[in-house]
Amino acid sequence: SKLVAVIYSRKELLTTGNLQQVIFDLQQAGLFVAVEVVELEEARLAQKLGAQAVIGKGHESGGRVGETTNFVLVQQLVSA
Repeated sequence: SKLVAVIYSRKELLTTGNLQQVIFDLQQAGLFVAVEVVELEEARLAQKLGAQAVIGKGHESGGRVGETTNFVLVQQLVSA
């Protein structure tokens, strides 16, 4: 089995550049890194920064959410 690190991102973490170092450090420790995203733009950025997976979180969820429903968000992520 493989250890997994899930980053529950905040917009600031995605855009300040800190996320790339966090992803790198976790991968160097042997972890599979997934980043939680609430919109397609965040998913693309997470992938660009080295995330191995993204977890789409629609507005039906609690906490930090976007405007898109999970059903639509997942379709956007799969098509991207």
